[in-house]
Amino acid sequence: MSPLDQPGAAEHTAYMSRLHDAGNIDCAGPLLTPGAGGMCVLADGVTGEQADAFGREDPGVTGGLITFEVHPWMQVYRSS
Repeated sequence: MSPLDQPGAAEHTAYMSRLHDAGNIDCAGPLLTPGAGGMCVLADGVTGEQADAFGREDPGVTGGLITFEVHPWMQVYRSS
């Protein structure tokens, strides 16, 4: 089963699409290694507090489909 076919995935995907359309997400998606989960890179300017709120309010999280963790990182390279 594709990660996108799991129960609750449509609601999670719609939520992530809204965040992306609002300019809060640069990229996101499932990792292709079975059981590895997924990842999301937030846009410049999104605060840690906003990142926590995005995770807590995600229907995939509230519905028990996924969990979330927020990790700061240092961007070293960026394409222009």
